[in-house]
Amino acid sequence: MSFGQVQRRIQNWLDRFFPEYSHVFKDWEGKASLITLSEFPKYELFSRQLEEIMAQVETLLAQIPGTNEMLTVPGIGVVTLAGFLAEVGDRSGYDHGQQIIRLAGLNLKENSSGQKKGKSTITKRGRSRLRALLFRAVMPMVSKNAEFKALHHYFTQRSHNPLKKKRSIVALCGKLPLERQNEGM
Repeated sequence: MSFGQVQRRIQNWLDRFFPEYSHVFKDWEGKASLITLSEFPKYELFSRQLEEIMAQVETLLAQIPGTNEMLTVPGIGVVTLAGFLAEVGDRSGYDHGQQIIRLAGLNLKENSSGQKKGKSTITKRGRSRLRALLFRAVMPMVSKNAEFKALHHYFTQRSHNPLKKKRSIVALCGKLPLERQNEGM
């Protein structure tokens, strides 16, 4: 479970069980709000469990060769890398990054029949969690990583066949596993 999901879950609990909470506290993560929430064992237990799990994830990642190098890439975090490795498994089983793209269902297919030629779309035949993880991983990389930012700008601003922003992000998802594979991933 990602940190954002945890935040949304807590916000959902507050909205459901304490609808007046947002009127009393402007930000539920503020100092006074956290002191109030610490009186409720659910929040404290959940926070402690999250910290323990993240420590275990970091310990496991430290045992996998090449993860320290991957974490130096701007935009790649511990949760993203752990999720990627959990979905992909042992990277030595892949000869080429295109195999990871196919595993995620990001390879292109042409929608055509008879004389009509349709648009190319991704197949979505693959692991939806890996596809979603790659999409969520590319989003911050477009803002933090110079290479991905330049590629995104090129894809959306090129004179021949410019892509919409979301299609550009999907195209960059295909670049992410290839780049990692080439760098010893």
